[in-house]
Amino acid sequence: MFLFSATSRFRDPQNYRWTIGGDLGFVSETRGFAKFILNQKPDAKIVVLYRNDYYGKDHLNTLKTALGDKAKTMVVAEASYEATDPTVDSQIIALKVSGADTLLDVALPKFAAQAIRKVYDVDWHPLHIVPYPASSIPLVMQPAGLDHSVGVITAEFVKELGDTAWQDDAEVRARR
Repeated sequence: MFLFSATSRFRDPQNYRWTIGGDLGFVSETRGFAKFILNQKPDAKIVVLYRNDYYGKDHLNTLKTALGDKAKTMVVAEASYEATDPTVDSQIIALKVSGADTLLDVALPKFAAQAIRKVYDVDWHPLHIVPYPASSIPLVMQPAGLDHSVGVITAEFVKELGDTAWQDDAEVRARR
């Protein structure tokens, strides 16, 4: 079975020998974000918004592991959300109150868009990092408001149809 999932649960050949993840590994992505934070903001006060499932917990646990001993002092607050929650507004407000200057926003597209918008609405200006799949311009940044998404740091590994950066790309034009 081929899954389009990056959770570490499905990258376990000892227990799931016929299952292959078909997506960027969250562990690798979050290690990169941790390295970026350590290089760019070594004294960061980090908060994490995450979905309360394997996706969110993979990111959260990997961030702490990648930060090493510094995780205890750098990660100052965490807030989870459930897929059934209507918004993440209360979580963003609680995270802002922590005094953090860095937000790892491990939300899926709907909630990532809400988080970006709420961060803007409450006049909070953290280093705001969103991993894939919340890096989508048409699914996240546009609904949040492109002007509200300025400065968001992200990673993307696909040429997205709605991203104007690829509008003249031959492969993207062929997919339209």
